[in-house]
Amino acid sequence: MQKLSTLALGLSLLALLLLVKIQSDQSLELLASSLSRQVFVRNYPTSAFDDQTIELVSPQPLPNILTAVATPSPQPLIIASVTEAEIKISSPAVDVLASPTPIPKISAEPTPTPLPTSHPIPTFAQQRQALLTPITQNAPAGSLSGDKIFDLTNAYRKSKGLSELQKDERSCELARSRAPEIMDEVRTGTMHKGLTDRNLPYWNNENIAYYNTEEETVRWWASDDIHRRQLEGNFKYSCAACYKNACAQELTNFSPK
Repeated sequence: MQKLSTLALGLSLLALLLLVKIQSDQSLELLASSLSRQVFVRNYPTSAFDDQTIELVSPQPLPNILTAVATPSPQPLIIASVTEAEIKISSPAVDVLASPTPIPKISAEPTPTPLPTSHPIPTFAQQRQALLTPITQNAPAGSLSGDKIFDLTNAYRKSKGLSELQKDERSCELARSRAPEIMDEVRTGTMHKGLTDRNLPYWNNENIAYYNTEEETVRWWASDDIHRRQLEGNFKYSCAACYKNACAQELTNFSPK
């Protein structure tokens, strides 16, 4: 509506300008005609030419051309009315009934965390003694027999013309503590690590294996060059123990390092 009002007002002004121009042209023509009729020269005899004068007759007053211009009527002010249905104001819904999230209270004095109870660090001698102390773990039912491996080993040595080995309880304790460690060492490729970590005060050799029977265990030791040299070695004492299918055989003379 506002654009239409502006357009109508512009057209009215243009028409007014055109009307003013037309009236101006007509007034100029009227003025020229009036002057041609009212301005003249009074001639005198030729003998008196030097005394010839020109008398101008004052023209009649010009008509007021502005009064002829039609004054445009004022354009009415048009105010467009907008109903509430035409105004759509979108605003995010606000849940005025929602309760605000409570702010946690921060204590000015934090509760001190109790320090763990300190334990005395064992001495080197105590640590070494702990390594030397065998950790006896009962073999589960169905484990291979360390005694049978001991007998099969002596039978093999006898077939080679070698002296039989003697069973010693110290070697048996070491074998029983080593047997549960064999499976992890074989799986991680760190064979004999448990024996090395003990740092025994005497020289000790060890065979380990993981097979289904005692015969397969001794047969594999005899087929491998390194293990065979230990089966046939110049040892006096030995003992074997198994944890499930993992077996450890200790061979020594208890010679101090």
